[in-house]
Amino acid sequence: MSQISPVVLFLTALLCCTELYMWWAETYTDSALAQFSRTFGEKIASRRLNSVTAPTIAIGILLAYPVVLLDGSTDFRVLKLISAGLSIFSFILGFVYLLPLPIPHCLDAQWQWHKRHGFIDENGKIITSTPHQTNTQTYPIGQQTLTIKTSMELPETWRALDLNNPNSPLFPHLPHTSTTLNNLKNSLFIAVSTPERTTGFRPNFIITMDPTGQNPIPLEDAIPGWLTIEEIPFPIHSPDATMSSGIYIDDHQSYTAIQWTWTQRIAEHNIRVYATLTSTTTNINHIADDLPDMISSLEITQ
Repeated sequence: MSQISPVVLFLTALLCCTELYMWWAETYTDSALAQFSRTFGEKIASRRLNSVTAPTIAIGILLAYPVVLLDGSTDFRVLKLISAGLSIFSFILGFVYLLPLPIPHCLDAQWQWHKRHGFIDENGKIITSTPHQTNTQTYPIGQQTLTIKTSMELPETWRALDLNNPNSPLFPHLPHTSTTLNNLKNSLFIAVSTPERTTGFRPNFIITMDPTGQNPIPLEDAIPGWLTIEEIPFPIHSPDATMSSGIYIDDHQSYTAIQWTWTQRIAEHNIRVYATLTSTTTNINHIADDLPDMISSLEITQ
């Protein structure tokens, strides 16, 4: 019989089980507990310690319990040998992964979070966040070819696209009727958020331009079935800026779009800028808090 206090054994087992539950929640769920655990864990320990070392040591301790509880007994020798062997292996594995070895994806909380949110590329690598992203593209405007820089601050759950890589897994799938709303040919900047779980649709924020600088096309003329919710002045980038919002149906799915548009001077040319957010109507409230900072941080320069 073990000489260790039953209270110590109980509390140690409880601590190990709590560690394993927290690791499971952090790795495979997006609950409030998991979000707290990820945020807190990143501040006090390394990624590999949280993902591999801590849970394997907890497993190693629990595997050692048959040896501890049956201490002094001549029975169950095979069980104690197996328990001791697996426990030692778990400890060795945990300490080995303190070395700079690749973390298995199935154990990596960070990789699993990005997988759940569609931020893994075609090579299985994490598409990292880009808090401040700048795109530089060349466009024909008038008789000139101008280089335009577009930048925006993005929240953690948004990613900017490489406009030169149309095969990116993040490239947005737009509703059929919104192709006139988002003319990707003249795109300055494209950002996408995490896909909605029920439909798989990614909310997207697309910045386009009309190099002719013409007056904006009314959305009810551009999108069949468009129903305007609000249309107001929004002089954040230019005195003539407006914001329009509304809903429309495409392939039996309701979408909400919010569009800001204004005239901007680039070199000696006036261009018409469109900043358009598209989301399913059921998901718009989940991303609404991201929009003010995103649109206010938008910068378009030569």
